Amino acid sequence: MTTLNDIAKVAHVSVATVSRVLSYDKSMSVSNETRSKIFELAETLNYTKYKTKNERVNGTIGLVTWYSREEELSDLYYLSIRLGIENYLQQNGFLIQYISPQKIDVKSKHLTGVIAIGKFSHQEMQHLSDMYQQIVFIGCNSLKVHRSCVMTDVECDFQALLQDALSKFDASRIFLLTGKESTNDQTEIIQDERVLLFEKYLKGTTNVYQQHFTANSGYQLMTDILDAHDALPQVIFAGNDAMAIGIIKKLLEANIKVPEQVKVIGFDNISIAQYAAVPLTTIDVKTTQMGEMGAKLLLENLKATQPLIQRITVGTELVSRQSY
Repeated sequence: MTTLNDIAKVAHVSVATVSRVLSYDKSMSVSNETRSKIFELAETLNYTKYKTKNERVNGTIGLVTWYSREEELSDLYYLSIRLGIENYLQQNGFLIQYISPQKIDVKSKHLTGVIAIGKFSHQEMQHLSDMYQQIVFIGCNSLKVHRSCVMTDVECDFQALLQDALSKFDASRIFLLTGKESTNDQTEIIQDERVLLFEKYLKGTTNVYQQHFTANSGYQLMTDILDAHDALPQVIFAGNDAMAIGIIKKLLEANIKVPEQVKVIGFDNISIAQYAAVPLTTIDVKTTQMGEMGAKLLLENLKATQPLIQRITVGTELVSRQSY
């Protein structure tokens, strides 16, 4: 396992700086460039499959990134997917041209194919598909516009953990803190499937709190819950690992022990989960592999006479650490 010291050596910063950046310490004064470097190293040093690049250039792949580089630092889910794509394409001899989501109306010339990461409306997917015959989407269902995609099964392991929690704890003291998302063009609200599952199993619950998929939101929502409830939550499901880190930070500041008094479960298993103040039990979404699969699917389609339109659903896996 990559250590904080390993990251610090490559980034040329102190171990303390690495620790504070990975824990989303708001008081830490560090440039976005250094912050980005630390987060990317945390991901890539654990990801050693591709050690060399293919020197031969086979073409250029356009990469539409839903999040800006700055937004990726608040929610590493999309950063991890992007790194998986980049590693796979570079290993197979493809250059990458980055396409801003604000500029998808303008067709980029001389592209061999395109990969689009994130949540896009039906109209946006149709527009991109009309411009680029060879395109794969990662993170949204594009079968309706007759293009292949890679998705995550967010329900299976979440449902199993929720059932486990309900069998052991008071349902009124189980909480879900998650984010809200809309499509790139802001025309459609993205429904979090976990909210639907939570409300199905805990009928009439008011224990669902939504804000943003960031550590700051996790911290703020946890503050709101502690202010509003006399009894402590027993289990908190976080929408992603960044929110879980913010939740744990607030609990520890309030002298509430994790997991002895409150258990916290993350989602994604991004690199920071293992470095949290309390190492985070989380659901591994295989984000890097999602990026790989999307890139591999596109390259296979480029070679095929009649590409098969398909949806690949990537399963998840529980990673048990110390927070649950």
